[in-house]
Amino acid sequence: RAGGVRGLSVAAIAPAAAAAGTPAVAASRAARPAAGTVAGAFAASAVAAGLAASAVAAPVVLAKDAPPAASSAGRALAAPATLPEMDIVLYQYEVCPFCCKVKAYLDGRGIPYRTVEVNPLFKKEIKFSPDYRKVPIVMVNGEQLNDSSHIIDAIEAKIAQANPPAAARKSSWFGGKAKAAEGAGGSPEDVAKWRAWVNDHLVHLLPPNIYRTPAEAMRSFEYVSEVGNFGTFERSAAKYFGAAAMYAISGRLKKKYGIVEERAELYAAVDEFVAAVGPDRAFHGGDAPDLADMAVYGVLNAVQLIGADTWEDLNEHSTIGPWFKRMQAAAPSARTSAD
Repeated sequence: RAGGVRGLSVAAIAPAAAAAGTPAVAASRAARPAAGTVAGAFAASAVAAGLAASAVAAPVVLAKDAPPAASSAGRALAAPATLPEMDIVLYQYEVCPFCCKVKAYLDGRGIPYRTVEVNPLFKKEIKFSPDYRKVPIVMVNGEQLNDSSHIIDAIEAKIAQANPPAAARKSSWFGGKAKAAEGAGGSPEDVAKWRAWVNDHLVHLLPPNIYRTPAEAMRSFEYVSEVGNFGTFERSAAKYFGAAAMYAISGRLKKKYGIVEERAELYAAVDEFVAAVGPDRAFHGGDAPDLADMAVYGVLNAVQLIGADTWEDLNEHSTIGPWFKRMQAAAPSARTSAD
C-alpha cells in the first residue's frame, strides 16, 4: 500500500516504452531522483502514473505510513464548533488519486487550502523535502505531513484538540442539529476498514480501466497534458508517450493483481461500497459523510477527472451515481488558489 506517488526515472519508464515492462514506483520512503532521470517530456507522464503507483511496487510500510486510524467517529463527522487556525498548502499532482483523497477530505471538512502542482521530473516545488519525494505533501502552519492517510489523521487530530467531544456533536456539516443517532454510521473499525480498502483494492483497479485500450489511454492524456509545470514540448510528448507507457503498465497491473474483467471488477467494487452504505442512509456516515465516504469519493474523483470513458461506463453499469451526487453536494471545493 502507498499513500503517495512520485515521478518516474529513465530506468522506470524505458521498459514501458518498449511495451515490455513496468515502472518501478517509489516505496514509502522515496529516495532522491535517480541519476539520469528522463527528459521533461518523458517524465510528464508521471502525473497520470500516480494512478498506478500504489499497485506496482511491493509495499513497504513505515511508521509514518501506517494504515488509517480507527479513531474517527463512526457516525457522520460533525462540523467542528471551532476550526483551528490552519494555513494549509497541498503539494500534488492534480489527478493523483491519493491527492484527490486529501482534497475530498479538506473539501468535506470545509477547510480552506491552496494547491501547488509538482513537476514530476525536477520537483523543485518540494525541494524543501529532500528525504520524502512523493505527493501528496501537506504543509500545515509550516509543519510537513506526508502520506494521504497520515495527513487526514493528523488534521483530524488537530480538529479534535480544538473541539471537546460535546461541542463537536452540536451541529452537522449542513448547519443544523446533527440528526445521526449513535450507530447511524459505521463503527470506527468499519470506517478504518473501508479506508484501507480504498488504498489496498479500489486504487489498484483504476489503471487497468482508465488505460484499458490505446484510444482510452490517449483520451485520458487530453487532460493530463494540460496540467502541471511543463513546457509546450513536454505537454505534447506527455500526451503520446505517456499514453503508450500507461497502456503497457495497465496490462502489467492486471496480471499482478489477478484482474480478469477490469470493468466488471470495478463495478463490483463500487457496488460493494454502496451496499455497505445501505438503502436507508445517505452516506456511510449516516446523514453526513465520514472518512470512509471521503476516501472513496476522492479516488473516484480522480476517475472522473482523467478517465472519461471509465466514468461514463461506471455510472451506467453500477449504483454509484446517487451516492456520488450526494457527495458532490456535501463536499463543495474549499480550495482558495492553485499554483
